[in-house]
Amino acid sequence: MRLDTLETGRKVRVVRINRGIKAAQQLTEMGIIPGVELELLAKHPLRGPIVIKLGNTRIALGRRLAGSIEVE
Repeated sequence: MRLDTLETGRKVRVVRINRGIKAAQQLTEMGIIPGVELELLAKHPLRGPIVIKLGNTRIALGRRLAGSIEVE
């Protein structure tokens, strides 16, 4: 399932990134790589950003980028 389709409060593990090299590199620089655990904190309305928690860090992702993250 994709990160952008989940409800808030879910804790998931990243399985893979389904976008090009640039998106994968951007996510890698943020620490979002296969195997890490994330928590979905908020989904802002009107296709606004998705806020996740990675460790003790909160990260806001655009919906398109969040949609490229496959989780389980």
